[in-house]
Amino acid sequence: MRLINGKQKSGACKVVALVAFFAFFASCKTAQTPPEQIPYTKERLEIDDLLLQGITQSDVGNNREAERLYNAVLERDPENAVAYSKLCLIAFAEQDWAKAEVYADKAITLSPDNIWYRLQLGQMYYIMQRYAKSAEVYEQIIKLNPDKIEFYQTLTDIYLRSEEYNKALGVLDRMEHRWGVSEEISMTKYNIYNMMNKQDKADNEIAKLAVRYPEDTKYNSILAESAMKAKDYAKAFSYYQKVEKIDPDNPYLQVALADYYLKQKNKTLGYDYLMRAAKNKGLDANTKIQVIISVYGQGVDTNREDFERFFALLQEIDKANPNNGKVKALLATGYLRDNYFSQASYLLKQAIECGEKGFNVYQDLLFAQSAASNDDANLDSVITIADSAISLYPEQPLPYLFKGVNLMLKKIYPQAIETLSKGRQLVFNNNSMLTDFYYNLAETYYRQQAYDSSDYYFEKTIASDSGQYMAMNNYAYYLSLRNTKLDRAEAIAEKVVARFPDNHIYVDTYAWILYQQKRYEEAKQAMEKILKYKDSWSQTEQEHYQTILDALKTKQ
Repeated sequence: MRLINGKQKSGACKVVALVAFFAFFASCKTAQTPPEQIPYTKERLEIDDLLLQGITQSDVGNNREAERLYNAVLERDPENAVAYSKLCLIAFAEQDWAKAEVYADKAITLSPDNIWYRLQLGQMYYIMQRYAKSAEVYEQIIKLNPDKIEFYQTLTDIYLRSEEYNKALGVLDRMEHRWGVSEEISMTKYNIYNMMNKQDKADNEIAKLAVRYPEDTKYNSILAESAMKAKDYAKAFSYYQKVEKIDPDNPYLQVALADYYLKQKNKTLGYDYLMRAAKNKGLDANTKIQVIISVYGQGVDTNREDFERFFALLQEIDKANPNNGKVKALLATGYLRDNYFSQASYLLKQAIECGEKGFNVYQDLLFAQSAASNDDANLDSVITIADSAISLYPEQPLPYLFKGVNLMLKKIYPQAIETLSKGRQLVFNNNSMLTDFYYNLAETYYRQQAYDSSDYYFEKTIASDSGQYMAMNNYAYYLSLRNTKLDRAEAIAEKVVARFPDNHIYVDTYAWILYQQKRYEEAKQAMEKILKYKDSWSQTEQEHYQTILDALKTKQ
């Protein structure tokens, strides 16, 4: 049964309805012939021949000739209902509604027991959106044919289209009285009562179905959902218990009970039912993800318990739905959060194999793989992943950054510079990423011993972000090693040490710059401030300190 709320639009919708109207009545030629037996005379045969010719012309779309032939029939037989019915179709096709209505009424008057003529008129009114008239005709049809359920269904639809909900309910009550309680009738009434905001009556219809079909759990499920919306939790639970008794492994019931217990502030049982749903192979993975995100999504980043439960549920979903890439990608973010980079990389690669190829997946994989190790095999793996990401997302700068950095670490400097330069040109409105490109270009040029270019990009890095202390330290140290621009190196190193006075790496850089300027005493004083960290000094730092002390002795 169609349940349609609102009025049908004219125009294109009406054209479609007209096509269906003519297709329907074109298939009923024989049925439209009056049932009474008429003695065949020569004149009768001639009239029937004219009628047949008219029908043939109608079939080929020659309405003018068909109309002439039907009128010729009526001149000889003014009470020929079939001719009036056919003329009605032609007038209707030409949207001459008034004439079509006259012809249809005439056909019914002449042959009141022929149901097809009444159906023709009722459908005409329906298409014209004259629903009240259409309903009158179908009421007459039902009186003449009370045992045809399809006529009641159409009448219900007419009342719904005209938003006469009480009349529609009246027709449905008549159907129920004649044919008994059925899902079709009760569900239609349920929908109508919902549109009328009469929830109690809507629930009564579902309750009737629950009694009639006690083994079908969906009706008690609907009632439980309605009770949950009304916050009548005791009633909802009673319905859920009925469903669970019949179908305890129903995944939707498990989700619903999880929601019930969580609303009752019972986190333990709520989590227990979520776990059952997560393990249930009868529920698709995407639905499971939506459910657990709705429960734990807000707290997963700030509440450790929420995170651990969310993560445990994801693990079970992955076991039950092993081919879902979205689950694996979400699991990987959990491993990334706890710095389990190898596990995250493994899952993200599986997610890609399962078809999950969004940019975020490649981005996470690049981070995870890069953090795993710095051996040559891993560097090659990062470069391969970056190449795949670039082929799919050539306008995204991040994969170029990862590829360029790993090429630099492999000492393939020309290719690293080319990659980083191309990626830098793709950065828009992201100063942090632009700074990363500048810094890595500076480091790569330095390792290639292209010092002017290196200095240029170090200066760009500092100008872009004055908080790039590691870059500032390295730049100052590189200048000191070359024994050039020492005033600039000192100014930079001084800022770094002021910010991190106890960082022995940064202090060593500053002291070495002073040494290169032959300011040995100042260099010694700087290093002595971090003597307490001497156990952590690198060999280079120890050598620097000894060199400074030796220089002071020589000077004396």
